[in-house]
Amino acid sequence: MSFDQQSNFGQQPGFGQQPQQPPKKSNKTLFIILGVVGGLGVLGCACCGIGGYSMFNLGMSAIGDAVADELRQNDRFIEEMGQLQSSEINFMRSTEYQGANPGSANTYVVEVTATGGAGDVIAQVDQRGADFSFRQLKLQKSTGEEINLLE
Repeated sequence: MSFDQQSNFGQQPGFGQQPQQPPKKSNKTLFIILGVVGGLGVLGCACCGIGGYSMFNLGMSAIGDAVADELRQNDRFIEEMGQLQSSEINFMRSTEYQGANPGSANTYVVEVTATGGAGDVIAQVDQRGADFSFRQLKLQKSTGEEINLLE
């Protein structure tokens, strides 16, 4: 008997040898897929947020422009305040006003500055397509006096 035969004497084949583990599966593909899906989700949320903010600003700008155009032509406003110099919708104050005054949907507080002073205009707006009309247009002077601009 040779040495090789003697060394394996009495052993079953494979006895003493370590069983081999199957090679580890890579999760690389899974991470790539999750990364792409997550990246597209973040990109989609960013686009929706930016688009929503842009549309909100566009809407507020259109309403603000309609109020400013009305004030430039409103004889009562010109008599009380002079020529309009600047106007800006105050979104926070508009929200507070709507909360404190039930039935005042589509009402905006517009801060105005004119040659004769500053004040606020409370404008309740109706919109039909690109056209705006006013149900309420009230000037609140810094002195506290309120003037209906639609009379």
